[in-house]
Amino acid sequence: MGQVRILGLRETSERLKALPKELTGKNGGPIRKALFQAAKVIEQQAVINAKRIDDPATETKIFEAVRKWRERKPRDYEGSPTELYHVGVNSKKAPHWHFLEMGTVKQPPQPYLRPAFEEKKVEAVEVFAEVLKKFVDKLEKTVR
Repeated sequence: MGQVRILGLRETSERLKALPKELTGKNGGPIRKALFQAAKVIEQQAVINAKRIDDPATETKIFEAVRKWRERKPRDYEGSPTELYHVGVNSKKAPHWHFLEMGTVKQPPQPYLRPAFEEKKVEAVEVFAEVLKKFVDKLEKTVR
């Protein structure tokens, strides 16, 4: 699907490196928390989009299966990120999700994940930057 790569955070990265390890590494540190909040923005839009196209006659509700999750082995991905979140659909809860997203020979696509990403990627990056800055500022105050 899509991904956002944030470049140019050298100043923030230097500020994080200057903090004690026990502060920046606790529970994944501020980067994990900021990415979680950014992924949440896209997840919420994907739920809204899925509700618009979900068929009330079907038992399975795709919008209930939309979720975000943290990649356990982010280094397996290109560029070896230290933290990685996905936004997608739990295929056990909605095994037909991809038929709607991508379409079939008999059914045109009704995308809801890709548009959520495209609609909210800028806002997600802004949320990431805002949350990360707040955490770094807070951590720096505890060190002083």
